[in-house]
Amino acid sequence: MVKLGNFLFHYRNVLFPVFYLLLFVPSPLLFSNSLIAAVAGFVIAFIGQLIRALTIGLIYIVRGGKDRRIYAEGLVTEGIFSHCRNPLYVGNILVIIGLGIIANSLYFLSIAVPLFIFFYQAIVRAEENFLQNKFGISFTEYMAKVNRWLPNLNGISDTLKSMNFNWQR
Repeated sequence: MVKLGNFLFHYRNVLFPVFYLLLFVPSPLLFSNSLIAAVAGFVIAFIGQLIRALTIGLIYIVRGGKDRRIYAEGLVTEGIFSHCRNPLYVGNILVIIGLGIIANSLYFLSIAVPLFIFFYQAIVRAEENFLQNKFGISFTEYMAKVNRWLPNLNGISDTLKSMNFNWQR
């Protein structure tokens, strides 16, 4: 899984836009009412973007690795990262689910979204392998306290109050 994750990380900027193109593949509808699909999808995508904005606005992180390889100068555990180890990926997943619902595409939600999540799982495994090797016990302790995917909302208001949001990021 780590090898696959490293491969996917290397090519993610080319690979992931393909998922967005899959939104246009004809498919049976999820909802007979397209307004329900649009509203529900928008809400889910908006929550995903909100998570992404809060994460980036509260703490600076170097995104994209280095030379298309996984890289980190430091272990980021503050801000939203103190509630979820992969908040940007959670946000991305919610955005893609929301867009699939807006597109009202049964095929997209039943095939593309699970594949998208599988790819992210592989990338996360590769990133965790890198972080474990680089930061050792510090990363092990962080993993023990913070869930990989499901955000723990306990103390989120304290986190938001204790940090300054940077709108430029």
